[in-house]
Amino acid sequence: MTDPPQPPLKKLSAEEFGNLFYKLFEEDNICKRRGVSRENLAKKFGCAADELDRRLEDTTGLTLDMIMMLYWSQQ
Repeated sequence: MTDPPQPPLKKLSAEEFGNLFYKLFEEDNICKRRGVSRENLAKKFGCAADELDRRLEDTTGLTLDMIMMLYWSQQ
């Protein structure tokens, strides 16, 4: 059984998206949890994992996997 399609991410400004991204990564310590799935993280944004990656690339130039690799390389 597959999950129903996720609605597209609401059109957030770059600042709003950055604030949400910061909240999830810094306040919820998502980067510190090894093995967090892209799909579960995307659900927090209300979108599919591919949509989250696209939006991250549009706003930061990096995909979620790249961000996680950068985070762990600094630890």
